[in-house]
Amino acid sequence: MRYFMIALSLLCSTFQVLAHEGLTEHQKSTLAISVAFDAGGNLWRAGTKDGFIQVDKSSDMGKSFSKPISVNLRPQKI
Repeated sequence: MRYFMIALSLLCSTFQVLAHEGLTEHQKSTLAISVAFDAGGNLWRAGTKDGFIQVDKSSDMGKSFSKPISVNLRPQKI
């Protein structure tokens, strides 16, 4: 039983390490988007794309948005 518990512990730690392998690569999909209105009624949107945090705004309640601006200068692991 003791050896079984040791083997199970090693197996779980291996899966834990492998589960995080993909997190070091830049993600191409935009999974997280945050939106907020400012005092002037503009809708601001922040999201991620190819390792960059991008922000754009809409003055018409989200019907159209400005060209996105990257906040960070180099891609990062987000």
